[in-house]
Amino acid sequence: MKNPRFCHIIPYYICCCLLLASGCITVYQSNSASQTLPAPLPIWAVYLPIPVIPPKGTIRPIPPHQGWTNLRMERDLERMAEVQIAAALVAVTPIQLLTEEFHERYRKFAEVAERHSIQIALLLVNTQKTAPSLERKNIAQYLENQGFLDFQCNLRNRDGVPLLLIAEEFALDAPSPELDQTICFLQLGHELPALPSGPLDISAMQPSPGGVLWIRAADNTGCAPYNRARPTDDWTIRRRNGAPLKRQLDQARLLDAKVLLLDSWNDYSRGSFVENNSLDQDALLKILKNR
Repeated sequence: MKNPRFCHIIPYYICCCLLLASGCITVYQSNSASQTLPAPLPIWAVYLPIPVIPPKGTIRPIPPHQGWTNLRMERDLERMAEVQIAAALVAVTPIQLLTEEFHERYRKFAEVAERHSIQIALLLVNTQKTAPSLERKNIAQYLENQGFLDFQCNLRNRDGVPLLLIAEEFALDAPSPELDQTICFLQLGHELPALPSGPLDISAMQPSPGGVLWIRAADNTGCAPYNRARPTDDWTIRRRNGAPLKRQLDQARLLDAKVLLLDSWNDYSRGSFVENNSLDQDALLKILKNR
C-alpha cells in the first residue's frame, strides 16, 4: 500500500528539480555570454637593446642582465609572446645603426622574434642635444643594402611594406613617392602621435585619426634625479603595481583604439618599464596579459 504522504512529496520534488534545471541552464547561458571577451588590443612596445639602469637605485630587471645576449633575447621575446605583445620597436640611434655589432644582434633578434611570432621594427631615437637631419632616400638605401627590409617578421603596413619609426625630434625631408614600395616612414608627432609626457590625464587620452594611442607604464622624468631609480612619491606617474596602466588600457578600449604604443618594455631612465623587475615583479605583465 502506498504511503499517501510519500505520494504527495513526489510531485513536489519533480517540480523543484525541473525549476532548478531550468535555472541552471539560464545561469550557464548568461555566464557564457559574459565571458566572451573581445580580442586584446594590439600593442607595439618600445624596446631598448641596452637599457640604462640608473645608478645607486633599488630598481633592476629580474633577472639582471649584461648586454643584448641571446639568452636575454629569448627571455624577452618569450615574455612578450605570453602577454600577446604584437611588435617590438627596437630603439636605436643613427650612430648605433651604422655598427656591425648592432647588425649582428638585430639579425639574431629577428630570428628569435620570428620563432615567437613577434613582429619587429626599428625606432630611430636621438641621444644628442640636437637631432641630426635625416634623408629618406639614404636611410632606405642603407637598410635595404644591409638586409633589414628582408626579415619575415618585419612589422608592415597594409600593403606589406616594412615600417620604420622615427622619433619626432629628427628633421626629416619630404616624402618621396618612389620609396613608398620599399619602406614606410612613420614619424612620431606626424604620421603617429607624439610620445606624451607629464602627469597622466585619462580624460585627455585620444587616439589619432588612425586609431593609434600611447600608453605609459609610469614616468619619473619630473622627479629629482636621485629618485629616478627608487619608488618615491615624486614620480610624475607612480607605478602603483600597474594601476595607472590598467586605467589606460580600460580607457583605450572605451575609446575604440586600434593600436597601442607602449612606453615601454624596459626604459628604466623614464621609469616606464613593464618587464619583470625588483619593484613590482611581474605585476604589469599580468595586467597586459589580462587586458
